[in-house]
Order: sequence, then C-alpha cells, then structure tokens
Amino acid sequence: MVRRIIFRFFWNTYDSLGAWLLAGTLAFMLCLPLLTAPAAWGGLLGLAARCEREESIGLQAYWVDFRRLAWRSTAMGAILLAVEALVVFNLGFYANAALSGALPPLLRLGLMVLFFWIGVFGFMAVQVGWAFLALQDLPVGRALKRGFLVTGAHFFAALLALVIGAAAAVALGLSVLGAFVLLPALLANLAMGLAGGAVEHYEAFEDARRRRQLEAEDRKSWGELRELDEREAARRRRYDRGFRDIIRPWDMK
Repeated sequence: MVRRIIFRFFWNTYDSLGAWLLAGTLAFMLCLPLLTAPAAWGGLLGLAARCEREESIGLQAYWVDFRRLAWRSTAMGAILLAVEALVVFNLGFYANAALSGALPPLLRLGLMVLFFWIGVFGFMAVQVGWAFLALQDLPVGRALKRGFLVTGAHFFAALLALVIGAAAAVALGLSVLGAFVLLPALLANLAMGLAGGAVEHYEAFEDARRRRQLEAEDRKSWGELRELDEREAARRRRYDRGFRDIIRPWDMK
C-alpha cells in the first residue's frame, strides 16, 4: 500500500508536470475567493483521478472537473471545516484550566491527546473520501463512508501520507512557485494515492482469491485465468519504472 501511494505521489505528478503547474496556477487564482477554494481543490483531485485512470490532463480538463465537482467539493469542505472546528474547540476547552479545571490533569491531558488524534483521523478520512468522490464520481455520503473505512483499514499508510504531505509543504513552503503551484499537485496525487492505491490493493486481493478458487477446480476456466494474468501483468508494468525514466524518459517503452 505504501509503495502504491508513493508511486502515485511522484510519477503521476512527474508525467504531466507542465499541465500540473498550469492547473496549480489556475487553482491558486480560484482559491483567492475562499468560498471557491474547496471547488478548486476538487478540480485538482479530478485531475489526479484522470492520472489514476492514465488519461491526459490539461487546463480544459481541470475546468471540466472544477465545475463537475464544485457543489460536492463545497459540501466536503464544509464538513472538513466543521470536524476540525469541533476538534479545536475541544482541545481549547481541555487546555484551559479555567474551563476544565475540575477534571484531573491527567484526564485532561488524555482527552486532549484523544481529540488531537480524532482531528488527524478526521482530516485524513475526509481527504481520502474527497479523492474517492473525484475518482468514482460518488455522492458525498458514500464518499465519506468510503474515506473513513479506507483510512481505518490503512491508518498507518494514511499517516505516512500525511507526514509526506507535511514534509513537502515545509520543503516547498519557502518558494512562492513551490507553495502555490507545485505543492497542490503533489498533495492531490498524494490523496489520490490513498484512494487509488486502496482500489488497486483490494482488486489484487480479490484477483488472488479468485485465482485460488479457479486453480482448485477440476475444470479450469482458462479464459478467466488469462484475464487475471493480464490484469496482474498490467499492474506490474505500471510499477516497472525507475531512476532511468527520470533522467532518460525517451528510453521508456
């Protein structure tokens, strides 16, 4: 799962870097009215979903996804804001001795740690759900449910993705170009890495289970086995990339 996330984080950005820089610039301008910031982020996730499906991207594709996901992205942004506001309120309440001084100090500390991790989990789950919304064109409720389930099932992978995103933000935060143009592309592909990686993870799991069933049968379905082989080969080809593809991309087959 971790390999799937990092692969998408790097290669899905690198393969269409020029288009991502243009889309990041447009997304930054659309974020200037804060009301449209969630829709701008949704548009970037829409582009990341296109990269996940190995489709071409560009400004026109970004504008299409921005409009297609605008209302649902605005709803996701409002939900994320509400969740984090609730967490911050509780953290402030238990950190203020004047408000929660009647509680034992150790209990107050424990509750602060609990709400901190609730905030971390909620942030990751909503972002993963947002990525599923763009990838599978889901309604908000189903996207959120899928985001919470996947984040819970792959919590440490999601936490690693959060750390990678924070490190990228620190590394690029000193540059205007990096912070406002390149960073959104990296973060969108990082969030999509969790969603797309989870889909691929479970598809590979189901294919392996089905293969064991077919191989145990007396009369094997060779056509279905061949389909499983083709899907496995396609997954392997997607990850058959390395340092050579960065310094000599014209040698790629």
